[in-house]
Amino acid sequence: DVVPVENTLYGKGITVAGLLSGGDFTRVLGALSADAGSIWIPDVAINHDGLFLDDLTLEEVLQSGPPGVRVAEGDLGELLWTVAEEAKL
Repeated sequence: DVVPVENTLYGKGITVAGLLSGGDFTRVLGALSADAGSIWIPDVAINHDGLFLDDLTLEEVLQSGPPGVRVAEGDLGELLWTVAEEAKL
């Protein structure tokens, strides 16, 4: 399943992954069960210092959810390829 992450910082009309805050992710991740499966955060939401727009760190966001949350590097095509490769294992 794909779980949408609503942008509470700039409003739900904003649908650009790079403008999602750490708080947006922690809100969604905190509601997921421990067996939620593959969970990916887009790398464009994190700056070169490892911070989200609201200054939460990647570590803080990762700790808010179930184990196994990962950062998806690249575009959607690369993510889909990675997920498909993992499904083969």
